[in-house]
Amino acid sequence: MRMSPLQLSPFTTGYAAAGGSLFSQVMSGFIANSGTASEDISPSRRILVSRARMLDISCPMATAAVDRMVHGVLGDGLSYSIGNSDFFEPDEYAQLCGGLKKSLKLASLTHSLDIQNRLTFAQIQRMACRNWLLSGDVFFVRRPNVANCAWRIIESDRCMTPTMFNTVLSGIKAQNPENGNTIIDGVELDSEARPVAYWFLNHYDDLAIRTEDWQRIEAYDDLGLPVVLHLFQPLRPDQYRGVPLVANTIETLYSTKAYSTAELQAAIIEACLAIFIVSNTDPTRNPFGNAPSLDLDEPLVPEEGKNGAEKDNDKFKLQANPDPKYPWSQNDFETIGPGESRRLADGEDIRTIDPKRPNSGYASFISAQNKSIAAAIGIPQQVLEATFEGTSYAAARGAVIEASATYKVVRGFFIESFLKPLFEVFAYDYLTRNSIDTDFDTPTAAKILSCESVWNAPSALCLDPRAELESWKLAIEMGLVDADEAALAVYGHPAKDPNKLNRNEAANEKV
Repeated sequence: MRMSPLQLSPFTTGYAAAGGSLFSQVMSGFIANSGTASEDISPSRRILVSRARMLDISCPMATAAVDRMVHGVLGDGLSYSIGNSDFFEPDEYAQLCGGLKKSLKLASLTHSLDIQNRLTFAQIQRMACRNWLLSGDVFFVRRPNVANCAWRIIESDRCMTPTMFNTVLSGIKAQNPENGNTIIDGVELDSEARPVAYWFLNHYDDLAIRTEDWQRIEAYDDLGLPVVLHLFQPLRPDQYRGVPLVANTIETLYSTKAYSTAELQAAIIEACLAIFIVSNTDPTRNPFGNAPSLDLDEPLVPEEGKNGAEKDNDKFKLQANPDPKYPWSQNDFETIGPGESRRLADGEDIRTIDPKRPNSGYASFISAQNKSIAAAIGIPQQVLEATFEGTSYAAARGAVIEASATYKVVRGFFIESFLKPLFEVFAYDYLTRNSIDTDFDTPTAAKILSCESVWNAPSALCLDPRAELESWKLAIEMGLVDADEAALAVYGHPAKDPNKLNRNEAANEKV
């Protein structure tokens, strides 16, 4: 980037005299080079995903960061409920949504939403959310020849720019020779930079160069219904692939993990009695070897040519070992028991290990690192560590509320980007199979039902049920919320009908 003469002058004002200064001693080593979203993300995305997955496997705090977010956003899965409509009559809308709710429950029980017939609807949600947060993005592909509303989950690794095209930007960017569209990291864009298709590998192989190794799938079908759901959260303009949730904390997580491992090893060593024998005698002899008769008044290793030791050397010979590098086998070693003493030969001495480490600051250091990790992903440290030890009720309540705010934002994006498009296809299939006529054509009716769908979130953590129910009761009496909103926030479901509960109690008493 070419700089103006004003930027090169040491007599500057504004940001050029602060964070943008070229002459500050503090900022002199801070060389920043940022390009477009694709230039900054795509070349490093795969290594970021690989490192995030390895940390998820081996680093407890990385696993906690992803799982806490998934648990807080989804709980045991978001459930569909009937809301209000601005397009349908109330009775018609209630009838449509009631049928959709029953059909969705049946599809979940029969695993018909999953092409592989493995996951329920709630499990699909958790799979989608966890892979989105862990890998940065995840894909769901609809196979019209199998079932109109059945989906196949595809990991982010298999979406990439075909290597059979001439690519630039380290193999990330290419051009489709058939239509002239640009392909960036597996996402094909039209002239308006809208995703119109996705390129997937038919297998996990980066060296695929044949045409049959790749599959191009349109983003939408002829009716405008989504065929590919790409779940990721763009943070910059012209960003077409996502980054892992822990991308900006990978260095911190890995360094903290390495430090914890070193501390654990040091503690293990310190808990053991470890000794070294310093000797200038024959190193091929085992000082703790099994001897037929051992006189504690004699040296443990006889000296050659002294007091007939040459003659008695055979009784101290060790068992033969086929490997010359190890002149004695593992079974030849003896442990030193309590009260035992051993005599060493001339020139031998014992030295112990005294590990030195700053273990007194370990807990505070790890706590400081966890605090920065929690701040980066948007939840308090107490929630990340799943402990409220040593905190007051007010502090714990504040942490839960702060975490709930983050969960609400992520949940809203998940609903709008994944659940509603998926539900649009499901609603179209339901209306078509049951030949239901509305004032709108079927694709439009399905889109309306999807846009107006309501998805119930899991209940928030209730630290003091009595105090929190009293506060909700006051809010209902003041007209700030209704009973359903309070019940959804506290228990995760709408309020129960008291008359229905009384009827159930009467029926139970009668039985």
